Amino acid sequence: MRPLLVVLAGRACGIGDAAGAAPRPHIQAAAFIEFIHTATLLHDDVVDMSALPPRPRHRERGIPATSATVLVGDFVYHAAFQMMAAVRSQRVIEIMAEATNVIAEGEVLQLMELPATRHQRATLSRG
Repeated sequence: MRPLLVVLAGRACGIGDAAGAAPRPHIQAAAFIEFIHTATLLHDDVVDMSALPPRPRHRERGIPATSATVLVGDFVYHAAFQMMAAVRSQRVIEIMAEATNVIAEGEVLQLMELPATRHQRATLSRG
């Protein structure tokens, strides 16, 4: 649903109407926003232990399965930021950097079982 909303919003603003145009920024944005969402789900599952069933350690390397999940989440985050850079919009990068910072701050607070900060509440209320 998220990618479709981004694409439709871009089309409503007249972005990418030319047939055969170069990669359209609204389609790239739909992709990197979905990548960020996927990365946050992976990281959140590790923090919450909600969607991760108890798993044995990887026998061959002695690595807990949650470590692999965090690494995959990090990889997906990095791929999203590479896609953002390809859009070549400083404003897009600033907005997405702030958004991911708020997400990460919320996860840290959740992990520490602390209430949201004033900045985070203000950001969330602006919605």
